[in-house]
Amino acid sequence: MHEIIQPRDSLEMDWSEYFSSRDCDSRNKLVAHYMELAKAIAARYFRRRIGGQAEFDDYLHYAILGLFQAIEAFDPKYNVKFETFATHRMRGIILNSLADLSERNSQIDRRYQRQQELLVVLGEFDAVDPDNEFIEGDLGEIADFALNVAYSFLLEEGLRFNSDLLPEMQDAYNLYEISDIKRVLKEIVKALPRNERAVMEFYYYYDLSFNETAEFLGMTKGRVSQLHKQTLRKIRAAYKKLTNISQTY
Repeated sequence: MHEIIQPRDSLEMDWSEYFSSRDCDSRNKLVAHYMELAKAIAARYFRRRIGGQAEFDDYLHYAILGLFQAIEAFDPKYNVKFETFATHRMRGIILNSLADLSERNSQIDRRYQRQQELLVVLGEFDAVDPDNEFIEGDLGEIADFALNVAYSFLLEEGLRFNSDLLPEMQDAYNLYEISDIKRVLKEIVKALPRNERAVMEFYYYYDLSFNETAEFLGMTKGRVSQLHKQTLRKIRAAYKKLTNISQTY
């Protein structure tokens, strides 16, 4: 069993907070605690795979879904260790999801599907958005779309667990710049209001789809898409402000 290195008293406090509130913030703390366990379970079944029907990211995605479900369903009164309970739940989600994937005989990997979903959402231009300073007519809509795609790419690579943005770029200066961009974006996301932060973390950090994010947050997919676009613009504005400030010193 993969050992969790988080101090026990801290972990017990987080569980107590979650059982009292059942809110997203307390649940996300527990997800962070047990993420190494999810990675270990995903790696275990990835090593046992037969054929190439799925990549490691798919296994990790299913393990994370199982972890979310395990946290929501766990009841300590049954005297079962959470690690044991979560392992069984993650195993079931991985095996069932891989079976469904095989049945669908999908030739498109999950990340491509996510990219297509994201492009569709970002391409749904707002009819009226008085708070959006970036849009000015058709050309503005195109520029807005392009900037959203660019920032989405940076968030995708900057907030994911296995993030190696453009590995062929070995120039030290380029790597430093990219690392600094990731750092700033993480700080901006961390400072967002609760729902906006949850949407960005669930989609980019936990690698969930818009439908899955909506399910976990108790929202409609349309509301999640709307929050995602609004938050992207807020991140763009915050990043521009922060970088302009830093360049004056």
